[in-house]
Amino acid sequence: MADDFKIEGLDAAMAKLRALGDPKRIKSAVRSAGTKAMRPVRDAARTNSKGLDDPETASTIWKKIVTQYRSRLSKGDQVTVSVGVQGGAKPVKGDKDTGHWRLLEFGTEKMAAQPFMRPALESNVSQVTAEFVASLEPAIDKIIAKGR
Repeated sequence: MADDFKIEGLDAAMAKLRALGDPKRIKSAVRSAGTKAMRPVRDAARTNSKGLDDPETASTIWKKIVTQYRSRLSKGDQVTVSVGVQGGAKPVKGDKDTGHWRLLEFGTEKMAAQPFMRPALESNVSQVTAEFVASLEPAIDKIIAKGR
């Protein structure tokens, strides 16, 4: 999968983002559009991982796959929307153990990888970018209408 690509069709939305001015309002619009755009990846990762759960344990990786976002207003107004397993490499305290998901995804020297996250993104890249382009401008318009 290519590391760099260009999304076209965002000129009007980018102009509206610049007009918003307030980094918090910009973050809100991008977060909204990004979260909506990443849903197909989240859903595909959940579907892909269902067959990997051991029915004899209480672990259910697919239930822990979520859309997450991070923003760093201090670092050039970056907003990152991603799909991941809740708890990361460590399970959430008091929760069922799903920390082994990374062993399945990447494999070990004794076990072949059974990736479920990477194929979920790779098979949905064009859908994600198209949805982001389609969702960004309406998300900006919604924020403008609220006047926040």
